[in-house]
Amino acid sequence: MVNITSNFEGIHKKTDLDVQNTMLYVHMNLDTPHSTAPLLVEKGEEKFLLVKDIERGNFDEEQISAEVKYYNKYMTFDTDDKVLPSDWLEICEEIAGNDVVEIDDDIYTSAYWKLSKALKSKLKKTGNWFRTFVYELNREDVQRAFAVGGEAGCQDALKLISHLKQEREIAELLGNQPVDSRFTLLDDFLRDADLDALLISSPLNMQEITGLPYEYCKLNDLLVMYCPKGSIWVWSNRPIDYPWFRLKKIYQEIYELSRKSEVREFDAIGIEEDHLPYKYFQALGLTGKKVVGMSMDLRRWREVRASEELSFYVVAAQATISGIDAALEFAQEQFNAGNVLTESDVQSRLYSHYAQYSLDHNLQVRIVPYFIVLHAGYRTRRPNLPSFEPLNKEHTKTMKLDCGVLIIDQKGLVRACSDLCRTLARNPEAKQMYQYLNQTMITNAIPAALPGKTGKEVYHAGVFAMLDSDDHKWVDMGLLPQRGLEGKFERDIGHVLGKQEPVSLGFKKGDNGVLRNGMVCCVEYQWPYDRYAIGVEDMFVVTSKGPVNLTR
Repeated sequence: MVNITSNFEGIHKKTDLDVQNTMLYVHMNLDTPHSTAPLLVEKGEEKFLLVKDIERGNFDEEQISAEVKYYNKYMTFDTDDKVLPSDWLEICEEIAGNDVVEIDDDIYTSAYWKLSKALKSKLKKTGNWFRTFVYELNREDVQRAFAVGGEAGCQDALKLISHLKQEREIAELLGNQPVDSRFTLLDDFLRDADLDALLISSPLNMQEITGLPYEYCKLNDLLVMYCPKGSIWVWSNRPIDYPWFRLKKIYQEIYELSRKSEVREFDAIGIEEDHLPYKYFQALGLTGKKVVGMSMDLRRWREVRASEELSFYVVAAQATISGIDAALEFAQEQFNAGNVLTESDVQSRLYSHYAQYSLDHNLQVRIVPYFIVLHAGYRTRRPNLPSFEPLNKEHTKTMKLDCGVLIIDQKGLVRACSDLCRTLARNPEAKQMYQYLNQTMITNAIPAALPGKTGKEVYHAGVFAMLDSDDHKWVDMGLLPQRGLEGKFERDIGHVLGKQEPVSLGFKKGDNGVLRNGMVCCVEYQWPYDRYAIGVEDMFVVTSKGPVNLTR
């Protein structure tokens, strides 16, 4: 028998891997954390952890009581030609062979669909909630919950922009932030998909539809049913004491919802297939209905509304870049003084700066660390969490700091995030490459991000000069292998933001997603090779008059 699970607690118990505290993309992926987290496959006495290659180095394999198998190879310029499976399903098929696979029923629905289609399978029950409180909400109350923090966010943002090159443009945008269109746009999305209702299961999207804080949604068992032009229904396994929640019914078991609640009225329902535990898909009787996966559409829904909360993105960008500058300056000072320094010391300086920044500017919002990638180039080229090992001053040619924050308003709602990168370049070669990437970003890539442009068009604008130029200079400087770029740059150069990263639209080959006026975006260049990990990244907002930089 083969068993497959994505349950974080189960993985921790069986392998000693603390997924929630060691995996980078679990932190970043607020709406679908399990979809990028490891899977545990057990076959007899054997245990296998299936992990994305990008997470290599974020945990000690020797301390894990399972064989680690990597997939979805991360791009570096290093001459490593080892081929990895593109997807975890390939590894599952190899391990399972012709055996029946037992799948924990709390696995996210799209994973169950993939596994059950490819393998002989059956479900293993993991338990459901039983007492179900049914609440009804109206849209106006939800919009009021978000409106409360808007003025404070704008006041905070205006304090922080006086030094920016495009201060006037930012101030004008802050004075004309669009009205809250969340429900109008959501109705449009559902109409275009020909859906009767939408079942929401991820904490981030539940926040956006109910006005409950993200952390509350994360810590409690909740489901939300959204009906176009109708009520919003919330199902909870415990009472909710927020005043705009009107208790309508209490059911003994969640299964009763499929027979007695609004679910039975709908023939076509959208779901968050990359988040919804399959056991709830079953419990709600969705197997006999038309079901459409909407995980990516809901990301897009948040991304196109970013300008409605632009003030919070401004605060996020300014707090983050201030912290990065302070942390890397601290690192340079420690190197100059000959002091022992770890990457975690630099992280500590960054996080303490966030707190001081908030006090110095008397901010009304909260700045919360979101994610961090921090490492010397000689240690790894993959995006790693900071290490506790003392850094070798002579070997540290670069130190890359790529990080972001979440901005939380007075009601506890996540209003924006950031994603910025800078590098401490410590030798002439690294400094020259860093300056080159920075200039390419400012001159070529960001100006191309205009309303109506696709992700692939921005990508091509950002890499054409790089691919058209002679890269032998970088080879001679030790920044590329002998083969050079070979006329290709095989990674994205940025993305949009929608209160998180990952997103629905990236600046990469083949991305046909279209930029809209008001989208908040990042352009980034990453250069991982040999003992170098160099990165630079800015945030900006798309406007019809051209991009407006929120970073510098």
